[in-house]
Amino acid sequence: MRRRPLLIRIAAVAVLLLVAACNPGVVMDDLDRTTATPRNADLRGRYDAHVYCGEPSGAAPRDLHVSMTLLRDGSFEIAAPDELPPVPEEAKPLADCLRPTRGSWAASRDDRGKWWLELRLRDPDRLFHAFMLSGRRPPYGVYYYLGDPDAGHCLSWQRVAGDEAAGPPTLPAAAEPVTPPVTETMRQEEQTEREGMDKIANVVLGIAAFIVGSIVLVVAAIAFVVVSSVAVAIVAATRSAAAGLRLFAVLWGGASGFVIGAAGFALAAAGPDHVIGRWTSAAIGGVLGAAAGAYGGWIVASLVLRVVDALRATSRGLRTR
Repeated sequence: MRRRPLLIRIAAVAVLLLVAACNPGVVMDDLDRTTATPRNADLRGRYDAHVYCGEPSGAAPRDLHVSMTLLRDGSFEIAAPDELPPVPEEAKPLADCLRPTRGSWAASRDDRGKWWLELRLRDPDRLFHAFMLSGRRPPYGVYYYLGDPDAGHCLSWQRVAGDEAAGPPTLPAAAEPVTPPVTETMRQEEQTEREGMDKIANVVLGIAAFIVGSIVLVVAAIAFVVVSSVAVAIVAATRSAAAGLRLFAVLWGGASGFVIGAAGFALAAAGPDHVIGRWTSAAIGGVLGAAAGAYGGWIVASLVLRVVDALRATSRGLRTR
């Protein structure tokens, strides 16, 4: 399998974190859904329910004073006050999760390789609700989006007590989650996610390279103009105007040749049959182009001076007649 460069990985993570920062609170957990098989001991315990609200309320969680206990034997209990505090309109469909309830719990994985915490009722036996698990390792996040995930509304169960709150050790332990075999859907999902991250990273690196390259190019151009102008002025003042003209032609010819040669060789190296790298080709092309441009500038300046001398000689001859 192709290994992505470190810069691409860093850029992809940076972009994902930047996108996630636009949503408040636990919405960022969606970037880190649980894919490894969790242990029951890392899920058992007591959880408190909180609601995270997006714009315009901000990301501060609101304690609902509702607790859920995942017991050692695979059962759960939800304890809630007789009257709940006000909850967002999006949380109304989950009102049954916020009242006293008992049943069984288990971790299960979907066909995309993501793990969920499933709550089931015993009478009648049916699925009560399923919450997303997030985190690569314990402690895991347990939450569920309320409405559109981009809105930032989320019901989150925060673990406040571990295995010591999961009932007495004499309770028979429930069966551990079993990792199902990897399906073709999961492989395609992973490949699509990897390709998406590569595309985002390439776009970010391209934009960054364009900005940095533009700044460097502008600074280099300004520095070259200043230095070359000062050098030409000094030579013209200390030696002669002809020497200043030759130096001007050599400097600007070399600079133009360097840019043209580097760009041409770099484009030639971008083809599928290139032997050396693009940067190496650009360096070789720049050196050859600079040498050719400087030599050409010297020749052009010499020809111009000869033409000027010839015109001056002709002008003097006409005046003496």
